[in-house]
Amino acid sequence: MSCKPFTALRHAKATQDHSAQRTPSTGVTMRWVGNSEQSAYMRERQRQNKVLSVKNSAENWAHAHLKTTGLSWQRQALWGCRIFDFWCAEKGCAVEIDGAEHDPTYDLYRDKYNYLRSGLIVLRVRNFNDAEMADTLRAIGKLGKWRARKADMGLLHRSRQSRRALLIEAGMPIAHTNWKPEGI
Repeated sequence: MSCKPFTALRHAKATQDHSAQRTPSTGVTMRWVGNSEQSAYMRERQRQNKVLSVKNSAENWAHAHLKTTGLSWQRQALWGCRIFDFWCAEKGCAVEIDGAEHDPTYDLYRDKYNYLRSGLIVLRVRNFNDAEMADTLRAIGKLGKWRARKADMGLLHRSRQSRRALLIEAGMPIAHTNWKPEGI
């Protein structure tokens, strides 16, 4: 699926705070949904993605493989400022089907950020890559439940402030909500 109509989110302009922290290695500014306008924008993107995903041969190929896990997979699942191609709530695992338009450095940073903040695991498979899909299915089979992983990470009873402290300790700037959706 081409992500061109949706690249505005990553490049959205900060409307108030131009001093948002950027990562030294990638220059990425992490964003999070903080108001109703941003939330509506993300829900609309999710709706558009769902329409496109059922026509996308790479996502249909992946969905057929993911069905073999016996787990429940939601297509185009919304998580803050991210929309995952496939999401399994039981495992706390997202599977992203990556085409040429994906930026591996940016994706790796976002994946690490979400793991440290919430215990989410994002597995990536290039379009129609059977070997990567086989590795992904094996990894999914080895994953424990998301709640247990969050407990092991000490995330179950942490406040928002203490989760932010974990990110800062790991050298990751905090996501901000000072962005304006473009193209609405």
